[in-house]
Order: sequence, then structure tokens, then C-alpha cells
Amino acid sequence: MADATDPQATAAGENAVAFGPFRLLSAQRLLLEGDTPVRLGSRAFDTLAALVERAGEIVRKEDLIARAWPKTFVEDANLKIQVSALRRTLDDGQGGRRYIATSRTGLQFRRPGSL
Repeated sequence: MADATDPQATAAGENAVAFGPFRLLSAQRLLLEGDTPVRLGSRAFDTLAALVERAGEIVRKEDLIARAWPKTFVEDANLKIQVSALRRTLDDGQGGRRYIATSRTGLQFRRPGSL
């Protein structure tokens, strides 16, 4: 498995993005740890997909909210809840894993091995 957020073709020809022990298959709305599907709510999935698509960039909170809650007004606290769930699911901060970084203006998906 790749050590960075590298697109990999699946047997069905779909691109998967691998990071650590995970693979994200956006078109199938599926996150795998190894070969095991990971339970993830739809808004947490949308948030993760938006971050992974722009790995290495800071994604504004407003953009993440618009992606996960289209045409709906929500408070920043809703995004914080989804990011917290993502961090738990990804074991972010455990065993040297650090995938999601927070800045004043947004969030960044860090490729494993990057600072």
C-alpha cells in the first residue's frame, strides 16, 4: 500500500487514494482500512473527501461546510463535530499518525510523512 495520498486504480478502474492503512474510494463513498469497510457518516465522509481532494492545501471552513451541508446554514460547531469523528475514526494523533491539521482559517489534509 502507498505511504502517501497516491491515486491507485482499483479492480473496477476507479481511483482510490491511499494514506496510511486507509483507502478512500470517493465514487463509491467508501473508506477502507486494509480491506475492511470503515463506518463513516455521510457528512464526515464528505468532509474527508474534500480534504483529501486538496491534500496539502488549507481548505476553508466555509468550503467544507458548503460541501457537507449544501444549501443549509450550519454553525462551525457542526464541522468541528464531524472533524472530531474523523480524527477518532482515523486514529489521528495516535502512533505518529497525523492526517488533519487545523489552522485559523480552515483544515488541511496532510500526506503521511509531510510536516
